[in-house]
Amino acid sequence: MGPGYVRGHPGAVGDRATPGDTVDTAATLVPFIVWLASRETDEQIRRRHRRVVEHYLAWCRTDAGPARERRQRYEVAVARDGAPAEQITQALARFDEYRSILAMTRIPD
Repeated sequence: MGPGYVRGHPGAVGDRATPGDTVDTAATLVPFIVWLASRETDEQIRRRHRRVVEHYLAWCRTDAGPARERRQRYEVAVARDGAPAEQITQALARFDEYRSILAMTRIPD
């Protein structure tokens, strides 16, 4: 496992995740990966971002805290595991950008 590798954990996206949530991480991750390919030309960076975001989504599944502080808790948790903080921050910033675009383009029910 090389630099920037982040082990997979469990993920949810709702207001509060509870352990055991069965949110389909792939349903969130796959569209992000497609979007990311249109934004990032460096394949190594795309792969690293995918690993980080996949890990984050999986980790969210076990996080029972408030959603507004989730990213900060995640960054603290993975920093303790020795993950490069700058790479984590960059990947999550891209994921936030993707989610912002989705939110702005979402058609109300």
